[in-house]
Amino acid sequence: GLTIRNYKTRWQEDDGRPALILDDVTDLELSGFAAESVPEEFPLLWLNNISGALIHGCRVTHPVPRFLKVTGERSRDIAVMGNDVRLARDFVEVGPEVGKTAVVTDSNLAGKPGAAKTDKK
Repeated sequence: GLTIRNYKTRWQEDDGRPALILDDVTDLELSGFAAESVPEEFPLLWLNNISGALIHGCRVTHPVPRFLKVTGERSRDIAVMGNDVRLARDFVEVGPEVGKTAVVTDSNLAGKPGAAKTDKK
């Protein structure tokens, strides 16, 4: 089990990686995460082989290509709920090896800033 709450990242110089990469975690809760810098080619958050996760209350604070990337054939039971992802061009990318029901999203604020659009999946 891993719980991360109210975590914010910032770098003085781009180091060419996502803001947060989590690998091989069971029972994850990520709440209140924000990052001030992410390289253009990477998602804000990358989960690999994660089982049983709740991602909520996170916020994209500047334009990024993608909020979340999920990979790994052991990834499952991932709930992404109540996040502000309006500044992400894409919301979630799921690798072809990940099961179709592995990631569930609901009530995330998506779309352009100022638009009241949620994902409701």
